[in-house]
Amino acid sequence: MPTMEDVEALIWRSVLPDVEYNADSAILKKWRALKADNTPIGVPVTHEVPLDDGHVAQGFTSGCVLVWVGGDQVEVR
Repeated sequence: MPTMEDVEALIWRSVLPDVEYNADSAILKKWRALKADNTPIGVPVTHEVPLDDGHVAQGFTSGCVLVWVGGDQVEVR
């Protein structure tokens, strides 16, 4: 029987089937927190993209970009 995490992984990969679902990643944790706060941003439409400043960005169907800036810190842009 599938778990809730299995369902979340299916949702996460609904647009990009090969995008990594890593429950320990800061970006995925932020995505889950936003959903829990009733401010969902959709699902990934890009893979993680390394930025020139060392941060990592990922785009979502809402047009929002989650940017990992270090540790567990992720900004919504």
